[in-house]
Amino acid sequence: MNRKLIAVLEYCPHPPPGADHKLDARVYSAGNRFSIQVRDFQSTLDGIIAYAILFSVLFLSSFASLPTGGLAEAYRDSLLRTGAATSLALAAILIYANFGARNLPEFRLASVRKSLLSSLLGLLVWTAFWLVFGELTGTYHLVLESARASLAPLALCVGLVDGLVAYAYCTERLVTGVGSTVGVLLSSLFGWLLFVAVSVDFAFYLLPVVLLLVYTGVRTKSYFGPIVATSLLMAFFYVYFAVSPWVPGTRQTGYWLMTIASVVSAFLAGLILTKGPFGAVSYAGDSAI
Repeated sequence: MNRKLIAVLEYCPHPPPGADHKLDARVYSAGNRFSIQVRDFQSTLDGIIAYAILFSVLFLSSFASLPTGGLAEAYRDSLLRTGAATSLALAAILIYANFGARNLPEFRLASVRKSLLSSLLGLLVWTAFWLVFGELTGTYHLVLESARASLAPLALCVGLVDGLVAYAYCTERLVTGVGSTVGVLLSSLFGWLLFVAVSVDFAFYLLPVVLLLVYTGVRTKSYFGPIVATSLLMAFFYVYFAVSPWVPGTRQTGYWLMTIASVVSAFLAGLILTKGPFGAVSYAGDSAI
C-alpha cells in the first residue's frame, strides 16, 4: 500500500516527452531529486518548534538591555542576554521534549572521539587556509579587539549552550524528519544565525564552516565535536575582528572575497576529512538518526 501511494504521489501527469526536450527533462529530474520529503512528521515538527522557541526568546531578549557605559559592557550585555535567552530556550525545549514530543532525542556518545577529532581537524584546515589567503593577498587581516578579549570565556560558554540547542537537539530532529541534505542545510543556516545574534555582526563568511561542522556531526553520528568546535569558533571570532583594507569606506568587496575564500576553505577541509586518516565523513553512515 505504501509503495503504491508513493508511486501515485511521485507520478508526473505530463513528463517531458522525447529527445526534443532533453533540457526540460534534466530540470524536471533535478527538481524531483532535490524535492523536500517529510520522512517523519513528528521529528520535523519537533525541530521547527525548537528553533521557533529559541529565536522567539532571543527576539524577546533584545528588548531587555542593561545600562552600558562602554564598548566592552555593550558586548558583555549582548553575550549575557544571548546566553540567558538560549539557556531559557533549552529548558523550554527539554520540557517540550519530555511532555509534548512522542519521539525523544537520542544523545549518542559512541563516536565522540571521531567526532571531536574530525571537527577540530576541519576547523583547523578551514581557519589556516582562510587566514593564509587573507594575509598573502592582503584582502583582510584579523585585529584583536581589546574591549572583547576578556569576554572570550563567556563567549565560549554561550557557544556551548547554543551548540546544545542547534546540534544536539534541532539537527538530530530535522535530519530525522526531512533527511540528511535538507536537515544539514536548515540546521547550518539557523546555527549561523546564532553567530549573528552573539557577535552583533553580519559574519556571512562563517556560514560555510558551520555547514561543514554540521555535516561532520551528522556523518559521525555524534554532535560533541561540532559543539566544541563551534564554541571555539565563536570565542575566536568574538575577540578578533576581520578588517578588510579593500575599497576605503566600505568592506563589501573584502567581505565577498572573504566569503569566497571561506567556501573554498570549507570545501578543501571536507575533502581532507573524507580522504584523511580519520575517515570522518566517508563511512560513518548515511545520517545521524
